[in-house]
Amino acid sequence: MTDLFDAGFLTHGFFGHLSYVLMIVSMMMRRMLWLRLLVIVSAVSGIIYDWVMIGNVVGAFWQVLLIAVNVVQIILLWTRDRLLDQGRWESVPEGTRLTEEGERPGFLTYLSEGTARIDTGNTEVARMEPGHFVGEMSLMGDGLASADVTVAEPARVWRIDRDRLERMRTQQPKLFALIEAGIALDLRAKVIATNTRAAAAPA
Repeated sequence: MTDLFDAGFLTHGFFGHLSYVLMIVSMMMRRMLWLRLLVIVSAVSGIIYDWVMIGNVVGAFWQVLLIAVNVVQIILLWTRDRLLDQGRWESVPEGTRLTEEGERPGFLTYLSEGTARIDTGNTEVARMEPGHFVGEMSLMGDGLASADVTVAEPARVWRIDRDRLERMRTQQPKLFALIEAGIALDLRAKVIATNTRAAAAPA
């Protein structure tokens, strides 16, 4: 036991210990950015220990891979934050009209919390749950809403106005591509939900 905790264990193994300490500390972080930064620093310490001090090439390889993954994730976080900064978060009360049938929506809205009622010709046809866009069809065709969408209970939404979207399309095409990708996934989910409801409806 004495040999285990001799000076060599404490000095030569310093970067090995530091790597694990930083990894443990990173797990305590509530903000994802700080977590990933600490993981990167932990991996750098691990590389110094594995490669420089004990010649463990395999360990160093996996530490490098860990750094690469977290750098990519930080870039994605930064891009997402830039995208969210283009719009604004709002708490909206029940009864708020998000789109009007036949009218051009002024916003693209993402429903984060709460539900919305979808009406066509004054008839409710569906309910929208959190996790969907409202007004996404305004980016296509003639830009007119195909239904009334009204908040059915107090909701939390993210909104970006149409004019800003148009500027983003030409000035920030990479950010606009992220929105298009999100809308494409959302449309796919809506088509699947519609087909499921149709299959479950009585003949």
